[in-house]
Amino acid sequence: MVAATIFTIFAVSATGLFIQNQRASVGLRYRTQVTNTALNILEQLRLKNYNELKALRAAALLAPTGTHTTTVLVGDPLYVPPTVNPYASLNLPAGLRPEELILNVLDGTVISINRTNIKLPMESGLNTTKLDTRYWLSMKYNESLSTPIVQAIEIALIYQWKMPQRTNWQEGTIRLVVINPQAVKNVASAAAL
Repeated sequence: MVAATIFTIFAVSATGLFIQNQRASVGLRYRTQVTNTALNILEQLRLKNYNELKALRAAALLAPTGTHTTTVLVGDPLYVPPTVNPYASLNLPAGLRPEELILNVLDGTVISINRTNIKLPMESGLNTTKLDTRYWLSMKYNESLSTPIVQAIEIALIYQWKMPQRTNWQEGTIRLVVINPQAVKNVASAAAL
């Protein structure tokens, strides 16, 4: 009887630890997926190059009360383009879904309080979990006042996600600086003289 009681206590505590470990593992997998998606979005912004980001900033400066967006791609194996596809000219491969990322903060001023909401697929297959995520994009123009002048756009992407059946949002931030390559070339050529 004593051995059965000890075994039961051990089994119950081991089961509790196993369940807790499974939840932590799922949470870590979701956090990794969301962070990788945010890094992917930031990398796409870096690849847009300085002039495209400068054009987005200029459009937002001209109409600060409007909604200004830039297209990014999110991995979604089950994505099927709509019949009337506004992104047909991009010739996207299967598994990529275009999303419009809203510019929220420009040079320290909030221009839009609407976050970019994306249902992020966590697994492939018919029973895939779609994780609620949202993104807040900040862009700031910097120009050093020292000689030589270097122009850059600083980008910060705040991303949040909420686990299924949970109410609290978890958050992360990543930053990027995109330098004007033309300014760097001008500085290099001036230094060579």
